[in-house]
Amino acid sequence: MKVEHIYHKNFDYSEYLGPDYKRTQKFPPLISTYVSNHVSWADIIVFLRVNQPAFATKLELKLIPVFGLLCQALGCIFIDRGSSQESKNAIIHQIQERQESIEEKGLYPPIIVFPEGGTSNGTSILSFKKGAFAAMKAVRPVFLKYEYADVCPAYDVMPFFALFIFQCCTFGFKVTVNELPPFIPNEYLVKTYAKKVTPAGEQPKENWEIFAESVRDVLAKVGQVKKDETPYREKIAYEIELGYKRARKDKNE
Repeated sequence: MKVEHIYHKNFDYSEYLGPDYKRTQKFPPLISTYVSNHVSWADIIVFLRVNQPAFATKLELKLIPVFGLLCQALGCIFIDRGSSQESKNAIIHQIQERQESIEEKGLYPPIIVFPEGGTSNGTSILSFKKGAFAAMKAVRPVFLKYEYADVCPAYDVMPFFALFIFQCCTFGFKVTVNELPPFIPNEYLVKTYAKKVTPAGEQPKENWEIFAESVRDVLAKVGQVKKDETPYREKIAYEIELGYKRARKDKNE
């Protein structure tokens, strides 16, 4: 796998943060969070090669031999992805606590959050979840773009282990890491850009939604892909129908 790292240091956020944002923005001591599109299991390997961050990952990975220990050594956040509102609130709280610990004390490496909530196929970018944006902390957007010949790295119609074996036997695929400057939400964003992301006649969006949608728009432009409004749950339903993902059971059952 060939990895190319491009830093778009001159990317202009004026559309979102206002014409004077470069002069007025205040950076925290450390940028706590990378937000990236999520295409493949290989995304984690790519990030480890480029900047060695921690990850917000599902709790089940902690139990996998060797890999679980590696995740703990990296300082990963283990998330219990339940479907209840209580579980969702707990995830947001975990991420916010880690963001504050990094920004204020530097106790951990930066974390990677995949705000789509799962993988897409790299040709579009799905709606973003709340976790990385709820605290209105600075984030560093990243877009991963894959080039391949025979085996697509995305989980389109193939279960993980089969995809993993095929990719390990394949040579010549490349990923470009498009890294952008930190995006720091400000008053201009929540007052002015809000009008662009709120359809006429609808209730005003929450601040985190405005923040998330602006970062999503940035990544769509950098990756030259469309924004897809299809709910992620429809992809899960499709995978269940294919037979290589099981329906989630309610913990209260």
